[in-house]
Amino acid sequence: MLANLARSTRRYRPNLYYKNDENKLASPVRIEDHPKWGWKRQRTNKAHAEYQLRKSLLEKDDLKRWEYLDWNLEQEITAFGHRIQCEMDQYKFSQLLNGDHNPEYVISVLKKIIDEKICISAASEQISRSLASHKMLDSAARSVGFHNLVPNYEPEAFGIFLSNLKDDTVIENLLTPAYLTAHNILTFIPDAWNSPLEYYEKHIGLIEPRLVKTVGENSALPTYVVAVFDEEKKMLAYSVGESPQLASEDACRVALQKHLQKA
Repeated sequence: MLANLARSTRRYRPNLYYKNDENKLASPVRIEDHPKWGWKRQRTNKAHAEYQLRKSLLEKDDLKRWEYLDWNLEQEITAFGHRIQCEMDQYKFSQLLNGDHNPEYVISVLKKIIDEKICISAASEQISRSLASHKMLDSAARSVGFHNLVPNYEPEAFGIFLSNLKDDTVIENLLTPAYLTAHNILTFIPDAWNSPLEYYEKHIGLIEPRLVKTVGENSALPTYVVAVFDEEKKMLAYSVGESPQLASEDACRVALQKHLQKA
């Protein structure tokens, strides 16, 4: 076994360094450093590795969509309208982009939609603003190819387009994920995610965490099971964590997730 181990480690040692530059082309090279084992012997010489690098750079397609020879703006805008299920032409598209930006309109439409799924108004407001953020606008714009139609594209341009389009169905389809209630919606509510116990007591009512079970308390990796109860001593949820504090916070997040969703 020791012989096999020595043979496997010696495999990385030959030709690690070159005595002079003349031997580089004939000797194996190390393409990259391994974080633990150092340089690994490669069966590729230096000249071929440089050729492959130059070839990959030449073959890289970094052209924008509008730089292709078959680019047709009118057809692209028509296809974009089909993607968002709204008839669109070049004149209408330019008019929608030249209007005023009204982000509160997009937020109000999202809030009206989310109010039907979430039972706390403050949480619905935060979720709506998170879904209307520049990050979410950018993701939605790229998913339907909007960024290819606007020179010097910025996510705010898509917000201008949606606020002037005034089509609630388009906003719902693009910015409201179908899995919203199945997803961990607390990620859209920073206050609820960071301080779930305080958020629950502020918006819902009293909550009491209790340590239910401990496994391996004296070991290197103890596990704690914590359940949370309401003021009527009814168990709301439970969770497992590496400490009672982490387990209680996670159990409270589960209880919040259940309570926020309307039946």
